[in-house]
This record gives sequence, structure tokens and C-alpha cells, in this order.
Amino acid sequence: MLVYRLIRFLLIGVVGVGLFATSVSSAQELSIYDEGLSEFSDRNFDLAAQQWGALANRLERLGSQDDIQLKRSAFAHVLATVAYEKDNDSRAYDNWSSAVRLYEETLTKWDDQRRVITKRLEKLVDEGYVYTTEELKKNEINSDDHILLKMQDVMSLGYYDGPRAGLAHKRDYMNNIDEPFYNKPSLFDGY
Repeated sequence: MLVYRLIRFLLIGVVGVGLFATSVSSAQELSIYDEGLSEFSDRNFDLAAQQWGALANRLERLGSQDDIQLKRSAFAHVLATVAYEKDNDSRAYDNWSSAVRLYEETLTKWDDQRRVITKRLEKLVDEGYVYTTEELKKNEINSDDHILLKMQDVMSLGYYDGPRAGLAHKRDYMNNIDEPFYNKPSLFDGY
């Protein structure tokens, strides 16, 4: 299995990290993340995280043997991690763990992907592009680059290196009811 993955990795190409290779940008591959990005921009962090998490799970199921799909899934998990962290929700740790696992399955890691994102962002900034709706309307920038600039603008994605410690545990995910640790019954009550 490891030999199979290594061969797949070499066939995909060591240099073209896949998800953010510049030759792929015309395929508008980042548009699948845009709905969650809109929610994140509107400060609906929980909803954005849920959308990206669902997308990640769907991509992982569809691409269980496809490294590009697994990288897309891993990236969706990273986005969900950022959103959950912004919402102070410990589910960020689960998503981060899934992202790390998927990147490892594709023989890469988030840090490599982040470097590719940062280089692409630096190139766009050097070319004078910034995130504005006017830039997109003028068709001076393709939609993937626009989405990437927006992600950097609202999420600082090029600098993200994982969730911070101490995020709150939300017991009832369905009803969003917080139960602080100190209100929970303890094994030591009554002693």
C-alpha cells in the first residue's frame, strides 16, 4: 500500500502540490469553498464550519483513492478548523486532525500547502491584485485567485498553523447548548 501511494505521489508530481498549482487555477476549483467563505465573511462561523466539514466528508468519500480529492478534502477540513476556532469551538481539533491525516495520506502536509498558498498570494499582491469585488467584475482576476485573496483577507489563511489550545467543548452540537466543565457531575461528588 505504501509503495502504491508513493508511486501515485510521484505521478501527481512533487512540484505541483496539486490543489493550488497555478496550472489548475483556470479550473475554478476553489469555487467549491465559496459558500462557506460567504458565511465566514458574514461572521456565521459555525455555519461556515459545518458547510466546510460536510464538503470535506463528501470529497473524502468521493476521492478515497484520488490524492487531489483528498487534498481538497483536507483543505476543507482546514477551513472548517479555522471557522470552529473563530467560534471558540473544540470541534476545530477534530477537523484539524482529519486535515493532518488526509495530507499525510497524500504524502504532504498543511505546511507545504500553506507555503504554496503564500507564494501564490505574494505573486498576486506583487501583480497589484487585492481582494475587491471591483477586481472580479472587471475580469482582471480569475475567480480562484479572487477567492484565495478573500480567504487571506478574512481568514489570514496564509499564516494559519493550527487551532490554539483551550477551545470550548460544546456538549450538544445539535442545539448549540454550552455546558461548562464545572457544571458537569463528577465522579468525586459526594466524597
